Amino acid sequence: MKPHRNKNLNYSRKVHTVKYLFLCVLSFLILTGIKAQNPPNSAYATASATIVTEMAGIEKLDDINFANIHAVSKSRRINGNAALNITGSSYAYSITLSSEEITVKKNGSNVTMEVGSVTISLSEGNTGDNTLEINAAINADNNQAAGAYTSTTPLTVIINYN
Repeated sequence: MKPHRNKNLNYSRKVHTVKYLFLCVLSFLILTGIKAQNPPNSAYATASATIVTEMAGIEKLDDINFANIHAVSKSRRINGNAALNITGSSYAYSITLSSEEITVKKNGSNVTMEVGSVTISLSEGNTGDNTLEINAAINADNNQAAGAYTSTTPLTVIINYN
């Protein structure tokens, strides 16, 4: 029976050795940190927003007026201007004009003239209380029909906060 006992003893030592090696490897992995994969590269950003109040007002001071145009036998370009008051904004803004063509039509008739070369300028930069100057030109053809002309499409001024 001695040989049988040695067999059990050898088997027990082998089991003990395997357990010991397993615990050593497990301890090593725990102490050094187990990493199954490399973590992905990351970057983080924050989001923010500021809600601003609207401007206190936009007030039309006057319409574009090209004054009295004398009918003559040659074409000519006549300039006119208008102004708007912008009040109550402490934030920067940008101003654009509608892209529609502006047409003036003779009252009670289908005779028209096109307004072109519309430009704008601000008196004090693009913040705070301001006066917006609008300059435009109209092209009157030779022998343009006499009478009062009124715009059929408005000039729309668009103000956006920057």
